[in-house]
Amino acid sequence: MELSKKLFVAVLSFWSIAGNATSIDTDNSELITQKSYSEILPLEKQQYLTDLGYHVLGRLTHGEEIDFQNETFFDGLNLNEFKADVEYSKLAKFAIFSNNTRWLLSSSDDSYNQERKNRLTAIAAIMWAFTDLSHKKNSVFSRGAYTIMDPNHNVANFFMDYVKLVTGSDNPTETHCALTKSNFAYRRLPEKGGSSHHKGRTPLGQFGIDLRFESWETLMSILPFSMAHILFGQLDIEEDQHLLFVKPEPVGLGSKGEFMDHSCHFLNSGHVENDTRREKDINPKIITAFQNIIETSDLENSATTVRDMILTAKEIENKNFISETTRGAINDFNDVIESLYSEDNNEIRIGNEVILDLSQL
Repeated sequence: MELSKKLFVAVLSFWSIAGNATSIDTDNSELITQKSYSEILPLEKQQYLTDLGYHVLGRLTHGEEIDFQNETFFDGLNLNEFKADVEYSKLAKFAIFSNNTRWLLSSSDDSYNQERKNRLTAIAAIMWAFTDLSHKKNSVFSRGAYTIMDPNHNVANFFMDYVKLVTGSDNPTETHCALTKSNFAYRRLPEKGGSSHHKGRTPLGQFGIDLRFESWETLMSILPFSMAHILFGQLDIEEDQHLLFVKPEPVGLGSKGEFMDHSCHFLNSGHVENDTRREKDINPKIITAFQNIIETSDLENSATTVRDMILTAKEIENKNFISETTRGAINDFNDVIESLYSEDNNEIRIGNEVILDLSQL
């Protein structure tokens, strides 16, 4: 393709057509009218993405096809209005050789680019809907993870369709990120050091999605709490349960600089703040209450997750003969779980993550 045409296509990719934006139902969300969850994303854009997230989730839930090549999700975002504010790195533009190489190798297929940007906007929007659902449960976190009860794997399949689209592979688990068509999404397998989460619980692999709309640009921190990357994978915890692990992160692994930044965030991950909701963390109250059950029943403690503890407590409780002391310890344990996570599906709980049930939408 002639360079002039290539430049023309690249310039066009930055234009937005606000007047053609999709009409979105705003009845489901209440987030922005009560509190902002981004210091850099304008309030009206937070609201747009939240409403769009519910819109997309509704269509996925009902099995409705979405024509991403002709939708206007990305146009409605009007990224150019606030792009400079949400760029993850101001220094990325100085990586001239790398950026020019990515630009020259980028696709000039208008249909593909439109579909890619609309799908990524929809994915970002789903993350805003998740934050709104957490807000309604008083479980919003600035750092943490979700376990999504995902009927028919609707959201998991939607995320994976994007990964397959931008990597150009029907089996991205087998494709190293350096061999994909772009740096938009890539595998992050725990067994290869790509993730430290849910080791052994994601048999289909884990993947990362960068909030990057052009391959030669930096990430866009348009997720809640200025996050710019999504780690996800289908969970195999309980038979017949369609579960999805989702973790928003500040930065992914899409470039050398981002990889180094990600490593710095990982090294600081041992510092757990009050509003952190990670599956790696178990509330000390739960640990103490469960230890009381073990000590009164003379059993060895092999539980490593909240789910293990709950199932062990039920197994002990269902025995024909248990002491009143043990029964009291079990009741105390159940009270602790209820006080921390009332009305949750705690038998799938690993640690302190937020559980969302999409079947209730």
